[in-house]
Amino acid sequence: MAFESIKELRIIRGTSQANLATKSGLTQECVSLIEKGQRKAKDETLEALAEALGVDVVELTIGQMLESQGIAPEDRRAYIKKYFKSLRRRTGRGRKGFKTRRLN
Repeated sequence: MAFESIKELRIIRGTSQANLATKSGLTQECVSLIEKGQRKAKDETLEALAEALGVDVVELTIGQMLESQGIAPEDRRAYIKKYFKSLRRRTGRGRKGFKTRRLN
């Protein structure tokens, strides 16, 4: 499942920006700016946020990538399915065939 944004996932998890910041080693201001799209998160920042939220970095970044490309939330699931279908055709492997590292 790809989440719409870090903010959506944070709300689903029932945590505050301050709590997420503490868990991920960031400041509350940094989390706020990333959620608003006013600051681009570095790879290590995304890894820390993903770990603090209990998801895979891939799940977190797919939602962020689609959001930044302006793909409407209601179209994102179809876009992701289409993407993996094209990968399966090109590589012979589907979504389950691609290994991702889950951060504990």
